[in-house]
Amino acid sequence: MISLHNHTIHSDGELLPSELARYSEESGYSYIGITDHGDSSNLESLVINSVRVCADINKYFASIKAIPGVELTHIAPKQISFLAKEARRLGAKLVIVHGETIAEPVRPGTNYEALNSDIDILAHPGMITKKEAELAKKRGIYLEITTKQGHSLTNGHVAKLALQVGAKMVLSTDSHRPSELVTLEQGLKTAQAAGLTIQLKTEFGKVPLIAGEEFAIRELLTNLIFNAVDAMPDGGTITLGTAGEEGWVRLWVGDTGTGMTEEVRQRCFEPFFTTKAENGTGLGLAMVHGIVQRHGGTVEITSDLGKGTTFNIRLPVQLPKAASVAPVVESSPNRTLRVLVVDDEPMLRDLVEVWLTEDGHTVATAANGMEALTRLRVDRFDVVITDKAMPKMNGEQLAVAIHSTTPELPVILMTGFGEMMKASGEMPVQITAILSKPITQESLRAALAQALPA
Repeated sequence: MISLHNHTIHSDGELLPSELARYSEESGYSYIGITDHGDSSNLESLVINSVRVCADINKYFASIKAIPGVELTHIAPKQISFLAKEARRLGAKLVIVHGETIAEPVRPGTNYEALNSDIDILAHPGMITKKEAELAKKRGIYLEITTKQGHSLTNGHVAKLALQVGAKMVLSTDSHRPSELVTLEQGLKTAQAAGLTIQLKTEFGKVPLIAGEEFAIRELLTNLIFNAVDAMPDGGTITLGTAGEEGWVRLWVGDTGTGMTEEVRQRCFEPFFTTKAENGTGLGLAMVHGIVQRHGGTVEITSDLGKGTTFNIRLPVQLPKAASVAPVVESSPNRTLRVLVVDDEPMLRDLVEVWLTEDGHTVATAANGMEALTRLRVDRFDVVITDKAMPKMNGEQLAVAIHSTTPELPVILMTGFGEMMKASGEMPVQITAILSKPITQESLRAALAQALPA
């Protein structure tokens, strides 16, 4: 689950950010936003501290990611555009504006000015107008459906207009204390009460254990559920099920939505293929396919146009240790390495650095390809680990540049499409090993062992 709108002790919440992350993790959330109330008096310190603590959470918490942000609250409408830009400059990845809820005396004009500014979510928009909802659609800003008492009184109105004009919606908790972190069932009931009539049906059978990465499986299910919701703009039923089969665990996610044409069914796992125009990235189902492949499983799609779609996933059962036939993966090299980690995303860069340091390696980092080449001119490294998707110079281009001057230097490429690259034989000759996302410490060690065999 995801909750992008949350408050901590740094505004009017009860918990420290790390406490919020821990409670959210235990409640089954994968992503949370740290979005405390801000205005011109506290914006700088609030955002800087949010960026810092989110980086720590993303380093040290196993199965949850935190997004630094702010909720601009009760400011004059004419301030919104400037303060939103300032929040971005300070490092906020998530900018929310406290909308014109009927539960508080918010200044008229707040919704309109917010929707003309660089923001992500208009929280509890109250009696939003159709013109404003159309503006939200045009600018790609999410309208919030909230579980918060008082603010939730106009959920039905917001949902009705959003559906009419095709604006995007997000369900948020606006949590201030642990008791406000709702369950999936409670969230679905809130959506249903707003007129978003999505029912949840479960068909869980008893199943054995699988050998899997918890975070990756959660990401897989999240993407499939969001895909099902998108396929049912007028509501419907999502079915989640599990069953044991000989040597396998089968799980399925079904919907009663629009269904797929045969062409879409054949292409939906292709990276960047989407039927959602500007509202889709084409990455969600490609990530599902990559995760299933990395776990040694299979995924099949059955779909009837106008009736719905079901994704059937089979994952191998975990074998007893004594009987395991899985190949033994060599651990990280038995020597201290000098590693250069290159990624434009600070959270992932820092996480990889922490894991490598824990294994005794010496780590340097670079935020882009040009910075990496500068480091390589003055320092010696045993291996380079680089992200694939980076602006100006991507990971493959960096590998080519490294190979032209230091062809013996191993380069490991981090990518969300690693399994597909391996299967299609698309790995460039300058790349020594592929490290598939989402990354784990074990997969990082295995990539190092492959790139630097004993």
